[in-house]
Amino acid sequence: MRLIILIYMLVVAYRRYRKKARTTEIAQLEATKGG
Repeated sequence: MRLIILIYMLVVAYRRYRKKARTTEIAQLEATKGG
């Protein structure tokens, strides 16, 4: 049971990390366009 919880937590953390990385990439692209 604990293994399943660990995997679930890893998946959630990975999704959050991907979301953060995507937003920062978009922000950088907009910054380069404006500047």
